[in-house]
Amino acid sequence: MRKERCNASGCVNRNPSTGPARNGWCRTAMVKPSAIFSAGDVICTHPTNGFWGCAVVLTAFPPTKEFRAMCHIGITPIAVHKAISWDELVVTNLSILRFERHVRVAPDEYRSRAVTCIGIYSNYRVSPLPVIGMIDPAAVYPPPLAFKVGDGTRDAFPLCGPIKDSLGMEAVIAWRRVNDKAAWDAEVAQSRLQFECLEARRLEDARAKRKTRRDAAS
Repeated sequence: MRKERCNASGCVNRNPSTGPARNGWCRTAMVKPSAIFSAGDVICTHPTNGFWGCAVVLTAFPPTKEFRAMCHIGITPIAVHKAISWDELVVTNLSILRFERHVRVAPDEYRSRAVTCIGIYSNYRVSPLPVIGMIDPAAVYPPPLAFKVGDGTRDAFPLCGPIKDSLGMEAVIAWRRVNDKAAWDAEVAQSRLQFECLEARRLEDARAKRKTRRDAAS
C-alpha cells in the first residue's frame, strides 16, 4: 500500500477514525488507496483509437484475505467518436450491453452466444479512466449482484483481472458489426485464417516431436 506525504494541518484525510497525519505521512492514504471506484461511478472509456464509450461500476466489494478490493463493471452499448461528458448522457437510457461472443469450438468452426457485458474486476486503476458522474446502479442493472464467479449466466460473472485501457471494447465491436460490417467481417476472416494456420502448424510440430520421442525410445 502506498503512502502519501501530506500537510498535517490541511490534510483532507483527517477524520475521527484515522486521526491526523503524523510525521508528514497520511495515515488514511496508508489504509485505503485514493484511486478505487465506488458503486455507481460512471466511467468514460477509450478502448481503441477513435472510439469512446461508457461503463458503470455496479458494485464495490472490500478486500478480503483471498481477494483485493473487487467490483462489477457493466459495459453500456455506447460507442462514439469523441470523449463523453456527463451532460451528453441520457442517464435514463443507460443499459448494459448484450453482446454476441464468438467462440472457436473446432478447427474452422465458431459458435456464438449472447452474454451480458458485466465482469468482476480488481478495483484499482491501472490507467487514468475518468469518472464523469454517478448513478444508482440498480437503475442500470436491477438484479442483485453477489461476488459469484461464472460465465455470465445465473448472475455469476467472469473474473477479468485489473481494469485495462481496453475496457469497453465489446461496445466498439458491436458498433462495427452494424455500422462498419464489411471491413469488420474482413478483419475477422483474416484473423481467423491466421490463427488456423498457426494452430495447424503448432499441432504438426507437436506431432513431429511426439514421433521423434517414440522413435528414440524404441
